[in-house]
Amino acid sequence: MNKLLLSAGCAAVVTLTAPPVQAQDSGGDWRDKLDFDGKITFQYVYEDNPDLGVDTSDEDSLSEQLQLRAGYPFTPDIYGLIYGRALNIEGESGFDDDTGEETALDTAFVELRQAWLRFENLAGQGPLSLIAGRQRFREPRALWWNSDFDAVRLAWETTMLEAFVAAGEELTSWRTSVDDDFEEEDKDRFRALGAVSWQYRYNHFLEARSVYEYDHSGLETIGSLVDADDRDDEDLHAAWVGARSAGTWTPDAEEIRFLSYRLDVIGLAGEVDNLATTGVTSEVRQVTGHDTDDLRAWALDAGIVLAPAITGDIVFIANYAYGSGDDDPNDDTDNAFRQTDLEGNRSRIGLERQQVRNYGEVLRPELSNIHIASAGIAVPWTKNIESSLTYFYYRLDEDTTRLRSSGISANLNGNDKSLGQAVDLATYINLFDQFDVEVPFFERADFRFVIGSFFPGDAWDVAGADTEDSTYRLYTQLNFRF
Repeated sequence: MNKLLLSAGCAAVVTLTAPPVQAQDSGGDWRDKLDFDGKITFQYVYEDNPDLGVDTSDEDSLSEQLQLRAGYPFTPDIYGLIYGRALNIEGESGFDDDTGEETALDTAFVELRQAWLRFENLAGQGPLSLIAGRQRFREPRALWWNSDFDAVRLAWETTMLEAFVAAGEELTSWRTSVDDDFEEEDKDRFRALGAVSWQYRYNHFLEARSVYEYDHSGLETIGSLVDADDRDDEDLHAAWVGARSAGTWTPDAEEIRFLSYRLDVIGLAGEVDNLATTGVTSEVRQVTGHDTDDLRAWALDAGIVLAPAITGDIVFIANYAYGSGDDDPNDDTDNAFRQTDLEGNRSRIGLERQQVRNYGEVLRPELSNIHIASAGIAVPWTKNIESSLTYFYYRLDEDTTRLRSSGISANLNGNDKSLGQAVDLATYINLFDQFDVEVPFFERADFRFVIGSFFPGDAWDVAGADTEDSTYRLYTQLNFRF
């Protein structure tokens, strides 16, 4: 069944990417104007004891993915793009995609990820453009957004200044498998986004970003029954506003080749309506109440990358991130920071030839009620092989019994703040170039290998739970691009 679904998905995506017939008469063969590429991905993920010994269970998954993307210039000022994928997952540890989303469970589906039109040179203004349709929003750190959703975006792009405003919400499920897409918590969430980036001197930028969310789905009535695994626990009416300073400094001193820096500061304000439920069965919960909290929170994320000339291209990396916590859960004001739910928390750090998780491979926390300090080194063994080794230290801001989201399912004890430490080792290989291989119809093949280990701190010592001392996660991915 999975193979049939993948085959059907491939056929569907190829059909969708065919350009309209009338575009042929715009000068030249339409095939010469079509931008087409694709990628085949094989991914294996193994998680050793993700609940820290509560059930002493391991999880793994093997996944295959086909992505096809086609772009076409209908006129000099109108460009369209369509991008789809077919994905098959066998196992319970999930699939990590390029947006940072983790798709879990044994599943197979076909998905339309992007489908949009871009109108350039609006009103005779060359830098002004409009994009309408399902589209990708991404920024380099993926701290704010790295996600696809239905929106209209108006943008201004010049060498020194880039800015956009956008608004939209998910209109429907774009997957053939509705069981694991467009869940209750994702429905009726209107968002407005904006960003501006000013290059005030060469390779130095001042930036501002904002997100406004209005969740108009409404909470379930008291006494009603809801799905235990698919429920909307909160409605958010809030705004994030933040500033970033980033750049690369190249001084004359011989001992330093370059220094890159970045500083993000984000504030969050608004209110959240919360849903309280109690278990009826393992599959059903009953709504027992509602309450509303004011939101007042903030976060910081900063990092530097240093490459001394005396060590060639070896780079040293240091980062610190903080998301505020709530010191009093009963005062009707929630001071715990939360991210936008559009974030990916994956970026290219150091040598910038592979994306790695900003906050660690195993714990993978949201930037909420937490301090995260990290330091690492990245080494290019050849021009086609690089490795990085990164250390992480985690600590709670305020005592709590759970993280807002993370890769570990065990509970916290509510009395200790030490979350633990982690070490990640990542390696990237450009296979075709490294081994001088040419394969017909394929442009490149690359292999990624990440093994992350996590050593829990005192905050995981829950009475009655036999938690183990460490856990690790193995992530491997093989890509063929054509």
